[in-house]
Amino acid sequence: MRAITYSTYGHADVLELTDQPTPKVGPDSVLVRVRAASVNPVDWKVREGYLDGLMDTEFPVVPGWDAAGVVEQVGLDTPELAVGDEVFGYVRKDVMHGGTFAEYVAAPVRTLAKKPASLTFEEAAGVPSPG
Repeated sequence: MRAITYSTYGHADVLELTDQPTPKVGPDSVLVRVRAASVNPVDWKVREGYLDGLMDTEFPVVPGWDAAGVVEQVGLDTPELAVGDEVFGYVRKDVMHGGTFAEYVAAPVRTLAKKPASLTFEEAAGVPSPG
């Protein structure tokens, strides 16, 4: 899968388009094909290392916390979502590593909601952090 990543803290010039393994889906997670992701002020603060004392980081980091997309695979304990559901959410994890600036993200179901039909994927991806 293609993803935006960085392997060291720094300015925007540390960002690269790279190939990464497709995330694995745990029992309480789903795999989402990302259709849109939003960029928020926290993204550059994390990338530049300002939150290093607060959050563990595993390089290379795929940044991004907000996304909207389509469920591609479900975990064993995810009855609330099904393959093909359109979803959006705030997919922040405890460790900075597998974010939403990628073709796919593994998202715990507790971080997602079904996307309202009245919203585009781009609009839905802009809701979670600012909202």
